[in-house]
Amino acid sequence: MKTLIVAGNCQAKNIADIFRRDPVFSARYRILYPAGIPGLGGNDVTEADAAACDLLFQQVGQGGVDVDFTNRDKLNPSASIVRFPNLMLYTLYPFFSSRNPYNEPRPPALPWGPFPYADSVILDLVEKDVPAPEILDIYLNHDERYAVDLDKLHRMELARSTALDRSCDVKTTDLLFSLFAQQRLFFTTLHPTPLVFREVTAQIVAACRSIDPEIATARVGETLNAILRTHPRGPHFSQIIPIHPTVHERYGLAWYDPNERFELGTLLVSYIEYFGAMIAEFARVRALRQAAATAAN
Repeated sequence: MKTLIVAGNCQAKNIADIFRRDPVFSARYRILYPAGIPGLGGNDVTEADAAACDLLFQQVGQGGVDVDFTNRDKLNPSASIVRFPNLMLYTLYPFFSSRNPYNEPRPPALPWGPFPYADSVILDLVEKDVPAPEILDIYLNHDERYAVDLDKLHRMELARSTALDRSCDVKTTDLLFSLFAQQRLFFTTLHPTPLVFREVTAQIVAACRSIDPEIATARVGETLNAILRTHPRGPHFSQIIPIHPTVHERYGLAWYDPNERFELGTLLVSYIEYFGAMIAEFARVRALRQAAATAAN
């Protein structure tokens, strides 16, 4: 049996899971996803595994840089490589912050914490000790201090995605930028919907036609359909992050529902309640840490 490694972030993990479920791929390949992100599981890819790799599905991050994994330097030099991009669209999440200091894990129910995706505006106001009701009002009501040029951000995202496509065999810019207003393509900043996974996996299979004709006959779309029968939101669903109303106002998102309810632990809440809960949680954690620091001194 040949060896296939699918390397990258949590998106790559779910792509690996789709191919593991596919009868053509699973009959021909031992499929490994290199462990790396806590809580996602994965395989310990040994030097021998890397040296025996016949086919690598390699995710590419920003700047066209391959996402690294343990023993990547021992990869079989004859391995065929199909590159696919890190999937995201900040157009939908203009206030996303990779800095997230007040989200604390709550295992086992919330191993990544209640708010794994932080918001830059909320963080800034919490750290200025603005009262929670005022933060929510500022956040939801177009305060000029935190205005974002959405058109400029969208142009920057288009340029970023286009540049990333140039480093990849799988191209996603046309899909993302032609459809984001008509169909929901992301549940969170980095969690694509099944529609996106369907396109990416189809392009991966197409890229394999000249590499391994036998797997090029795989019907991965049917495999994904089977997964969706038991997991209707797709293999990568964790939670849905609300879209800020200003994004809908600018782009007229056909799938946007102002009455949508969002999962927060065991609760279903409105987008106003979701952001209010984020503000309260971040303020609570910040206050506890400040009190602990004061007591320590």
